[in-house]
Amino acid sequence: MTRVETVADLRDEAAREMTPDECFIEAFRPSRMNGSIQKLAEEEPKESGSWQGNKAPSWYVKRLVEKYDRQWFEWEPETLWATIKKDFGTDLSELVRNKVNAAKLIYLTDSFWKDWNVFEKVVQAFSDHIPDFFTIEPPSPGEMAWAVGEASYMRPSVPFSEEVAAYTMAACKDAGLVLFPEELGFAQQQPLGSLAKDVKAAWNMIKDLEEIEIQESEIGVNLVRLQAIQVYVEERSDDR
Repeated sequence: MTRVETVADLRDEAAREMTPDECFIEAFRPSRMNGSIQKLAEEEPKESGSWQGNKAPSWYVKRLVEKYDRQWFEWEPETLWATIKKDFGTDLSELVRNKVNAAKLIYLTDSFWKDWNVFEKVVQAFSDHIPDFFTIEPPSPGEMAWAVGEASYMRPSVPFSEEVAAYTMAACKDAGLVLFPEELGFAQQQPLGSLAKDVKAAWNMIKDLEEIEIQESEIGVNLVRLQAIQVYVEERSDDR
């Protein structure tokens, strides 16, 4: 049985008939909001930027909480989009709407940490893709690392289920990683194999260096992959 078939067996059949908005909103429960959203809103604002730009999900959350406090969590999508248009003078693109809905889900439910299909679609939305709920869309390790880091930035210390860990591990292995990036450490098999241990030792030595020269070898290939993921996550973090 292939990994895709295994993942497909886990799919919630109801999700096949839902729109992106409906899939995100079905889990919204305003009573389950946590206190971290207030802390996020109180942080020093960054540049105002553009609502239509490829901003991090937390960028939109900050602006919405600054303007509406927590009230917008309880609004229907059509109400939120219309209110944003009135107050900020912009029609949000479908890409940004999905990103806002995904960020809303992060605060109102634990589905991102518990359900593989929700995890996959949130990663897609956070990575500037429009999720397709009719197909399986395995994200790259870099996209998963970015989404996990961003979700943890908004809601720290939520544990992942075995289901999401297994999904993440399969995607990382398919990408050829023997050592996973720090953000995806929850999915790393333990104890590490000999190659993974060697990669970890080498990575710990070079990960903070600005310039490195990597030899072409099994270890070197994995170091290049880890470095590419690290650069991607750092660049995306600049959009917060």
